[in-house]
Amino acid sequence: MNEKNHALKVVVSGFPGGGTSMLTEILRQNEQLDGGFEGGFLLKDTPKDFFGFDPFYKDLINFWDITEKEVKYIIDTEDWYEVYNRLREKYRKIKNKDSYIFDKTPNYLIKLTSVLEKVPDTKCIVIIRDPRAVFWTRMKRTHRKTKLSREEWIEETYDDAIKDYARHARGYKKALDKYGSERIMTIVYEDFCQNPEDFSNEIFEFIGLESDSQEILFIDKDKRFTPIRDECVSASYVHEYREHLSEDVQNRIIKDLEEYNDLFWNKYVKKIALRKCFTVINNHGWKVFFIIVLKKLKQYIFTKIERFCYK
Repeated sequence: MNEKNHALKVVVSGFPGGGTSMLTEILRQNEQLDGGFEGGFLLKDTPKDFFGFDPFYKDLINFWDITEKEVKYIIDTEDWYEVYNRLREKYRKIKNKDSYIFDKTPNYLIKLTSVLEKVPDTKCIVIIRDPRAVFWTRMKRTHRKTKLSREEWIEETYDDAIKDYARHARGYKKALDKYGSERIMTIVYEDFCQNPEDFSNEIFEFIGLESDSQEILFIDKDKRFTPIRDECVSASYVHEYREHLSEDVQNRIIKDLEEYNDLFWNKYVKKIALRKCFTVINNHGWKVFFIIVLKKLKQYIFTKIERFCYK
């Protein structure tokens, strides 16, 4: 199948509570792209295995506004790209059937290598985030549903949260080792929130779509699909965890996940940054390049100071 006939334009993944919903709202800013709730198709070995695969099977019916009969039609094929072509065909929100769709599923990160093997012509965007912020987001979403105090909730769920983060991190590392930055674009949540317009342009350039470079607004967001509360990208959530997690808990998270520090903030991010440096120099010249370097250096210094303070 020719790539231009593929409905699936990009796979989006990341840590649960790590910013994937924000990223998909960015993608929806482009009139050539749309998508519903988490797809989850590519977690199965074949399209037909998706039948009854909850919660994704039920979510497809409830959130994508697709009937069960239509779901059976969508997965009645051996071709993964045909699955997404049929999904676009039946997804009523998409009026222009020549547009593309994305599949955002955080759990893809755990099996990202096998996920990308199934759709070899499709690129992937992964958003990564400080594990302390991910832990706090998990706490916000689940603690209120219990009768436990915050301290009790932390002790009862901490080990599972750390193991879950580590599973996603290992899956990301394995896939990046195999496919590299040509296939997988890595977005650091904290950096994105500081400079969303520039990062958005890079995202659309990466997946081969034009960007209008306008201010990013989430006015028309579909509340069924996203927990985003604001109408634009906000940096206010970057360090929100500091107000709610004790320093002891923050230090504990950093220590228990220290083997992944270099993975996110050093080795692979440097590879991606190097590619971006050459792109900026070629397109905009050395003056713009040095302005960006100084800005990034400032962010780097603040990050180092922050980590030193919490060790």
